[in-house]
Amino acid sequence: MRTDLTIAEAVAALTAVLPEPRLEHVPLLAAHNRILAEDMQSLVDHPNTNDSALDGFAVQLEVTKTASPETPVRLKVVGEVAAGALAFSRPLEAHEAVKVFTGGAVPLGATGIAMVEHTARDGDDVLLLQPAVPEIRLKGQDLEIGQTYLAKGTRLNGSSIALAAAMGHAVLPVFEKPRIALLSTGDEIVEPGSPLPEGGVYNANSYGLAAKLLELGAEPMLLPKVADSLDGIRAAILAARGAHLVLTIGGVSMGERDFVRKLLESEGTIDFWRIKVKPGGPPILGSLDGIPVFGLPGNPVSSLVVFHVVVQIALAQRWGDVTPSFETVRAKAITPFKSAGAKQGLWRANLEWSTDHYTVAAFSNQSSQVLRSLTQSNALAVVPENETRGVGDWLEVIKL
Repeated sequence: MRTDLTIAEAVAALTAVLPEPRLEHVPLLAAHNRILAEDMQSLVDHPNTNDSALDGFAVQLEVTKTASPETPVRLKVVGEVAAGALAFSRPLEAHEAVKVFTGGAVPLGATGIAMVEHTARDGDDVLLLQPAVPEIRLKGQDLEIGQTYLAKGTRLNGSSIALAAAMGHAVLPVFEKPRIALLSTGDEIVEPGSPLPEGGVYNANSYGLAAKLLELGAEPMLLPKVADSLDGIRAAILAARGAHLVLTIGGVSMGERDFVRKLLESEGTIDFWRIKVKPGGPPILGSLDGIPVFGLPGNPVSSLVVFHVVVQIALAQRWGDVTPSFETVRAKAITPFKSAGAKQGLWRANLEWSTDHYTVAAFSNQSSQVLRSLTQSNALAVVPENETRGVGDWLEVIKL
């Protein structure tokens, strides 16, 4: 069993035990927040003909150069084309104009559009009061048949789904959603909405982590909480067979009642125990009867921080997500940041932009039980092991 891993080593270990996701084909809307499993090529040219970017009249630019309210240019209107209609049947001559609507095909020979607000009708003619503009969108200007515009690993959002639809795809190849079971352990855990006995604590971790998983496009499986017992924890983990990963919460440290660790030691396997990070030092990675288990610490800040810097990164890597899971920036400290000893400190902090650089200030209470610190902070300030940062020092900061 390995101990005291770095964050990068923990991510690599967890990624390695996650199973390969299967490919699925789903309709466009069902693909939202899923990871694209293949490169996607356009099935069409867009636009599929030269068309107008404006409402107006398709003309030859050269003959409109002298147009003004005082000296309008008179052209004969020989046709009209709406968006989606067939183009005018013959090339346009210099003394002619074709009325077009936005998206309407322009005739051969047209090189510009006279904007409708700069024209006046006179029977079968149109008077141009200003020169035309070259607002013609060329065939294939946006998309070309056979070209790749969405890459494998793209997390699909509204814009990319719109692009897929524009390319002609009604169904998209995506990876199946990560199915992550959440198991909160501990005699003291009480469901929100129930009376809270003395010494009890509401089950905030399961719901916070489930929400995080939903944000990642995963499918959280919220298991009933179990008391501190080997039998209860064993039964709950085995019942979650079929999940890609079981995330347990609590019971991973060195105490007599840390039953998750005891169960994996006695009946399963352990890959590693403890990460060199604070808060969140005692996570454990192992398996029970072939089911991958990642044990998070019970303190709410610790569990959410470890999820942020380890679990979501491993899920992104295994699912091939090319979108960065979080952004890091450099910032100048405006408060001191203490050392976490032989661990890397991830201190809750507030990040602000100041003229030409970021500044960062430590949150006042760094206890791993102060859950409100994660809603009243917007960043994690990274302090290397056995180091401190003083006012005016630069440090790496993870945006939350």
